[in-house]
Amino acid sequence: VSVLVVSCPCSLGIATPLALAAGSNAASESGVLVFEGSVFERVTETDTVAFDKTGTLTTGEMSVIDVIGDDADEIIRRAAAVEGRSNHPVGAAILDAATDVSADVSGFERKPRSVAAIVDGDRTVVGHPDSFGTEEWKHSDALESAVESARADGAHPTLVGWDGTVEGVIVLRDTPRPEWREMVADLSEN
Repeated sequence: VSVLVVSCPCSLGIATPLALAAGSNAASESGVLVFEGSVFERVTETDTVAFDKTGTLTTGEMSVIDVIGDDADEIIRRAAAVEGRSNHPVGAAILDAATDVSADVSGFERKPRSVAAIVDGDRTVVGHPDSFGTEEWKHSDALESAVESARADGAHPTLVGWDGTVEGVIVLRDTPRPEWREMVADLSEN
């Protein structure tokens, strides 16, 4: 009968890095990036978690939920005509919502937080409300109120204007994942 006894004075020196590697691998397979091993030690002290909601708590796919303005069909048609030259997720959602995208379009421009083109002879701009502050754009108090209301509701307001007047607001939202409540509840319990 033979017995081999192996003793290592630094077994923790071997086990700890192995456990960190296994934990990092498991986290990565679940879509969680771990940049530092000490995270595993500190995670039990966590009392607040902040999410970048796009694609994490939501599906990552925007959809149009409302078009506000005097002529909703014309607003979405012009916006889709401009956004047809863009590859932005907001543009894709606007294109999906449009039933008529027929227009004579030229001179497409991509700007910070907006896109513009000549649509049926009129310079048309589609973009973030802040991008309309760089030029003189006329707009109604009702549209300004619609922007604030959309923001307060967690939605994404996109302005559409032509010939120097903001004509409408397209309100978009990223759809929450069906399991988001359960995931947040699990985090709260653990």
